[in-house]
Amino acid sequence: MSTTGLLTKYVITAALRDKLFIGYIVLIAIALSLSIFLGSSAITEKDQFAMVFAASGLRITGVLTLTL
Repeated sequence: MSTTGLLTKYVITAALRDKLFIGYIVLIAIALSLSIFLGSSAITEKDQFAMVFAASGLRITGVLTLTL
């Protein structure tokens, strides 16, 4: 196996062991739930508010994921 293949296997194994994938899925679910909740509190344009909150939350979780 090549060096790149071994490194990729090691990184994925470490991520699975540390439960990063599960944590990322939970973080996405929380961000989406919170954005829907905040969007529903708006009086007008509820869908647009929810979309704005979801986009900002998912951008932040994306940055955290790339950082990890």
